[in-house]
Amino acid sequence: RESLSHPSNWRKISVLYNNVQGLVPLSNLNSNTPPLDITKIAETNSYIFKTRPALIICNETWLNSNIPSAAVFPTNYKVFRLDRCSRTHPSDPSCPGLFRSKGGGVLIAHRD
Repeated sequence: RESLSHPSNWRKISVLYNNVQGLVPLSNLNSNTPPLDITKIAETNSYIFKTRPALIICNETWLNSNIPSAAVFPTNYKVFRLDRCSRTHPSDPSCPGLFRSKGGGVLIAHRD
């Protein structure tokens, strides 16, 4: 009988974690349809194609609902995103000036 508690029985998966600090240039963050940071996306995709991680986790994506996941990641990855919006990050009535409606965002993607 095999035991899952023994490390030799664990299946290894490759994971890419990246605080991308914006797939959209900071200067365009307030746009509803911002251009993407092509250099950052090309570097990320190059690394993905080279290493083929099974799982990708990114934070600070700075994406919004107008940007499709296919514009950012290879199509052989299933992407789950939570972009910053007023529903996910409501303003604090006691400090409304601290609320930022743009930026943030996280995603998890797995290879098909």
